[in-house]
Amino acid sequence: MAKNPKAASQRLGLAAEFRIMSELLLRGYNPAKSYLVNGADIILMDGRRIEVKCAHKLNRENGYNYSIKCGGAGKRKTLANCDFVVCWCIDDEAFYIIPFAEVKHLTSIALPSSKRKSKYAHYKENWNLLGGGNYGNNLEETSVCD
Repeated sequence: MAKNPKAASQRLGLAAEFRIMSELLLRGYNPAKSYLVNGADIILMDGRRIEVKCAHKLNRENGYNYSIKCGGAGKRKTLANCDFVVCWCIDDEAFYIIPFAEVKHLTSIALPSSKRKSKYAHYKENWNLLGGGNYGNNLEETSVCD
């Protein structure tokens, strides 16, 4: 059976949305998946909108590259209505929570692998930027079977 790169890319993007939604849930947020073509991928209860990006490492020395101006041929997706871009560095299992205002003028973001410095370093795992999470109610400490 022949592989379909577009379908594989779409599956990876969807997996990233659910991966980030699970991270948000564990941190006390209540995310909702958006199914709109244009706009955010995830919407929080307070109305903040999140665009999800994911990538594998380009190679050992370099890190990750994310397209900010996205959309396929004839299908331009606008990120102008997003508040944050959350980039998942799949191979390092790391997340960068970046305010959209910081990257709105860019067409791509380059993030380092785990051992290199970046101008975006202060956004790494900085979930507090999203505000409103219930940090005192960590689901990892709660038993579902109680």
